[in-house]
Amino acid sequence: MILRLLRPAAFALVFFAAGAAHAQNRLPVRAMDQRCAVVPDTIRGPTPGQIAERQQLRAHILEIGRRNGVAEPQGLLLVDVDSMRRGALLFMDSNYPAPAVQQVTARVGEYLTSLPSGRGYQALIRVDGEYPAILPGRQRCTPVLLNHDERVRLIAEASSKHPMRGKLPESVRREVVVLLVSNRDGGVSYSAIARSSGDEYLDAAAAGIGRKLRFAPATLDGVPFDARFRFTVGFALE
Repeated sequence: MILRLLRPAAFALVFFAAGAAHAQNRLPVRAMDQRCAVVPDTIRGPTPGQIAERQQLRAHILEIGRRNGVAEPQGLLLVDVDSMRRGALLFMDSNYPAPAVQQVTARVGEYLTSLPSGRGYQALIRVDGEYPAILPGRQRCTPVLLNHDERVRLIAEASSKHPMRGKLPESVRREVVVLLVSNRDGGVSYSAIARSSGDEYLDAAAAGIGRKLRFAPATLDGVPFDARFRFTVGFALE
């Protein structure tokens, strides 16, 4: 359900939310080139009320799954809406049947209407995992792109098929910023345009490329978890 919302790229982490992996997935060492930092004291972690809200939503989602015959519910809920309730509400990577997915999004949509006026809501909620609180003193590491060569190949392929290829008086560079959700296994669960290049063809190509990227996942104290972040895809047209 989508509500109306309206160089190898550097990462700009915009939000970490629910979705820690199980303890047995703890990484003994961080991935090569992974940027890690201790969460500073100036960072405000989630409030007890916010944690309780996510836990309550997760409990509702689990109950819906079991009511629909799913013995071990799995899935990742993306909620990214503004104060006008516009944005994205999507249940991804789930093993729920279609009617149950609709029940999940309907239940969360109902919850969103209960929020105070003027309040937005951004979260990732992993049904089959606990909430990793981003608190001062914990070590947070960013995702790291693994399939660089595939990224380069996909960009070159898209550029070669551009309708204006060979018709431009000089080379032109265009950049698309995509919003990705990389899951705790390193795959991409969600890819959408965060900042357009002004070229519909390149925007569509960038969103498709985003879905094919693979990452060493974000970690908190060595435990992989789901993360939202922006990733720039650059094209050179000749």
